[in-house]
Amino acid sequence: MLLTNNPSISVKYRFYRNKITHLKESLKQNYYSSKLENCRNDVRKTWNVINESISAKNEVCGETYNADLNNQNHSEELNIHFSNIAKIIMAHPVVV
Repeated sequence: MLLTNNPSISVKYRFYRNKITHLKESLKQNYYSSKLENCRNDVRKTWNVINESISAKNEVCGETYNADLNNQNHSEELNIHFSNIAKIIMAHPVVV
């Protein structure tokens, strides 16, 4: 969530957010399609890939977050995580 009243910044933010989300989903689909294609004749390997893809949905950027709702530092951890993502996005702008 972007906290600004500047419409120009909001438009750019939504554009890059949507672009990155689409890119991540596309890369993930290609990755698992390729893995499934490589183990097409082996049922055990196929199920390992399926289980891997299911467990990957519970991870964020390679780290598993266990939500402890009573933890007061949880919101601070999320703020740090998302501010770091913003720095990465701003360091590698996409030209439209």
